[in-house]
Amino acid sequence: LDELLRQRKVLFLKEAPLPALLRALEAQPAAPLLEALVQRLEALGDDSCRHLEDPFHCFELLLSHQRLPSSFLHALAAWSRKNAKRETKITARRLCALDDAVAQRGFMSRENLDAAIRSYL
Repeated sequence: LDELLRQRKVLFLKEAPLPALLRALEAQPAAPLLEALVQRLEALGDDSCRHLEDPFHCFELLLSHQRLPSSFLHALAAWSRKNAKRETKITARRLCALDDAVAQRGFMSRENLDAAIRSYL
């Protein structure tokens, strides 16, 4: 039974949809869940935001755990640029938080984020 439960946990961490993984992390913060989410986001790269119901919610959760992968920041900036006019999940407060996170990295391109901010305004 223990082996079956361990295999189920491993399978969940590898295969669960990102929203399910995010909800599990919110319900019970645990290092393996956090690491699995970060690894999956990094693996998806620029496509990661498309798999989330609210990419900024994921951003805020990762920010609170200080585990924001640069690839996710880049993907979120690009997603924000594409959706700034039509997405109600994008707010000035959220764009400012994203701007702060990108500014802290210093090495990231700001083109998508600056375009998203201009579009939002």
